[in-house]
Amino acid sequence: MDYEQQATLHLALSSPSRLALLDLLVQAHSTRGVLDLTEQLHAAGYDLPQSEVSVFVTRLTHVGLLTICTDEDDSRYHYYSVQPGALFEIGQHLLALASQAAVPHSPEAIRRERRQARRQREQRQQQQQGKG
Repeated sequence: MDYEQQATLHLALSSPSRLALLDLLVQAHSTRGVLDLTEQLHAAGYDLPQSEVSVFVTRLTHVGLLTICTDEDDSRYHYYSVQPGALFEIGQHLLALASQAAVPHSPEAIRRERRQARRQREQRQQQQQGKG
């Protein structure tokens, strides 16, 4: 997954209410309709109109975080579920970043590294001046 796709997914999750919606769907272990999700979000303290919840599920579906299925008896009704593969990819990317991140140093170690870098820079400058 490239950086553009990663950014799109993270942006889609950049709202507490969208994260809550995604969490509800993960916990449900089944599909849910917009009306049901709206009621569950209200119960969780997110007073969102149904139209906004509908926009949220559409956006999360568009970026591949949710899948949609249509009621066989009435095509006006759509049900949503989590697309685990997309969540897994986000998690894998973040884990890879975390494993590559440097371990935080103590303030003294950081000062020591800065002094060493400054000395090296000064030595390079002196060498360049001596050649010129």
